[in-house]
Amino acid sequence: PSVIFAQSDRPSLASNNGSNGNAGDGIWVGLYLIEAEQYDMAIDVFTDILTENPEMASVFAARGIAYFYMQEYELAISDSAAALDLEPEYSTPYWTLGNIYYTQEIYENALSAYENYLELAIEYVDPVVEERVMVCQEIISAG
Repeated sequence: PSVIFAQSDRPSLASNNGSNGNAGDGIWVGLYLIEAEQYDMAIDVFTDILTENPEMASVFAARGIAYFYMQEYELAISDSAAALDLEPEYSTPYWTLGNIYYTQEIYENALSAYENYLELAIEYVDPVVEERVMVCQEIISAG
């Protein structure tokens, strides 16, 4: 997950000029906790950051990833939407949304989210997404 998240398109983190205190460090701690599958703890870290910095799209996106892995899909969708409201050109929330809809077998929504992700991802594209796009297209066209 941190590879997906750690792209140069994370504007809220990239633009952190010190006005957000230690939020940047907290994000990386939270991402480490996701990697360690400590999702509850990661969510707590991200929630604490958002309490102090409610305009950080990167934190909403990261918390959305943690919720996704916990299968808390409605919360993941909500956080991904909040991230996109703040930063509409941010690819990571689309990755999360695509995975949620793919998991739920809502292939039209998954395809749309994945296409947005692929269009916006700058430095790294999750290879699984490209495979899932083809699966979605096949299922939709066979539908």
